[in-house]
Amino acid sequence: MAIRFNCECGKKLSAPDFYAGREGKCNHCGKRFVIPGELRESAPLESGGGTATAAPGAATLTYQVNPKAVVKRGPKRSARDYTYLILIVAMLPLFWLMLSEEDAGKRLEKSLGEASPGAQSRVAAIKQELKVEGPLPDWILPYLDDDGFDDLPGGRIFDGLPEGKIQGAMLARWSHAHWGFAAVAAVAFWSLILTFFPRGTAEPKHLFYVGLFTGTAGIVLLFIVQALANATRGWIPIGGGIVSLLFWLFKLIAGSYDAALDPNANFFVSAFGFMVGVGLLEESVKAIPLLWHTNSVGSLSWRAAVLWGLASGIGFGVSEGIMYSGDFYNGITGVDMYVARFASCVALHAVWSASVAIFIYQQRELVEAAVGPWEWINAAFTVVIVSTFLHGLYDTMMKKDYVVGGVVVAAASVFFLGMQIEYMRKKGGKRRVVGAYGA
Repeated sequence: MAIRFNCECGKKLSAPDFYAGREGKCNHCGKRFVIPGELRESAPLESGGGTATAAPGAATLTYQVNPKAVVKRGPKRSARDYTYLILIVAMLPLFWLMLSEEDAGKRLEKSLGEASPGAQSRVAAIKQELKVEGPLPDWILPYLDDDGFDDLPGGRIFDGLPEGKIQGAMLARWSHAHWGFAAVAAVAFWSLILTFFPRGTAEPKHLFYVGLFTGTAGIVLLFIVQALANATRGWIPIGGGIVSLLFWLFKLIAGSYDAALDPNANFFVSAFGFMVGVGLLEESVKAIPLLWHTNSVGSLSWRAAVLWGLASGIGFGVSEGIMYSGDFYNGITGVDMYVARFASCVALHAVWSASVAIFIYQQRELVEAAVGPWEWINAAFTVVIVSTFLHGLYDTMMKKDYVVGGVVVAAASVFFLGMQIEYMRKKGGKRRVVGAYGA
C-alpha cells in the first residue's frame, strides 16, 4: 500500500505505508516533510516504560513494557554473514601470477624462428627505432600491430606468426573468444552476489540494470572524459573563469594518464597518475548509480547499497576485461592472465565499488543535499577517496611488477570492505531519511 499526499510545492507524492511518520524529502523542491500516518513503534531493548522520539516534526510516542518480558536479541550470526570473505577466493589467480614470470618478448623471438623473414625484419626495425638491445620489452608487444609502425618493413608481425600468436599465448591476436570469458564471468559473479550476500531491499533486476549501465554507459562516459582530456594537449588557456578551470582539470587528467602509462615513470609518479586519473575517474563512474539513487529517490538500506556497489563493479570489471583482452592479451599472454583479469580484477572492482556504496550510505545527507556542480564534486570525492587510493596503489604495484605488493593491496581491500560491513552490522545501519517519489 502507498500513502499519497501533497508537498508544499503542490507536487503529488507517494511513499510505502511502512514509512508513515518518517522524514522524507521532495525530489522536486527539496523540502523535507513527515510522511502522513502513524509511526510504527520499534521494539524497545530494555524493560520498563519511557518515550521514543520519532523523526523531527513527528509526534512523540509513549510505550509501556511488561517488566517481566524477555528481551529478544537479534538473530545469531551465521556463516552467510561472513560470505564477503568468499571474494578472497577470487584473488587466488593473483598468487598464480606471483609465481609466474612473464617473458613475452623472449617467446616472440622464439616464435619468429618459425615465422616469415618479413616478420623478423620488422622486429629488427622496431628494435632499431626504439634503440632496444635483446628481446623486445613486454610492454611494447601489444602495440606491434598499431598503425604507428606501418612505415617499417616486414608487414604486420602477428599476421606472420603461426596461428596469429606467439608461443605460449592462449588465443590468436584477432580472436573474439574473450567475449565468452566475459559472459561466463558476468553470470558467475551476478549469481554469486544473489546467492551468498544478504540482499536487503535490493531486487535482482535492479542489480542487473546497475551492472549493465556501468558496463556500457559508464564506460562510454569514461571514454568521453579521456577524449576531452586528450583534446587539451598542446593548448594553454588564456584568461580565467569556469571554462579555463575545466580546461586545466582536463589537462591534469591527461597528465595523470601519461604518468600512469609511462613505462619509465618511477613508483611515486606512476602512483600519482593511477590515483588522480585512473582510480578517481573509474571509482566515480562506478558510483554514479548509487549517487543518483540517493540524491533523487532516497537512500537504500546499507545491505542493498552493498549489492548495488558489487553489481556496478562487476559490470565495469567485465567490460574492462573485454577491452584489455582484445588490446593487450590476445596473441601474447597465456591462460593465467585471462583468469586473473576476469576473476581477480572483476572481484576487485566489485570490492572497491561496494566500499564506496557504504560510504555513500554513511554520507547520504551530503549526497542528498548536492545540487550544484561543486556540491556534487565534494560529495563524490568524499565517498570515493579511500577506494581511489587502494585502486591506484594496486595498479601501480602491478605495473611495476611488484606482484606481492599487488596481492597485499587486493587482500587489504577485501578486509577493509569486511570491516565496513561489520561496522554497519554492529551499528544497525538504519535508514534515517526516506525519499518520496512522484505519484
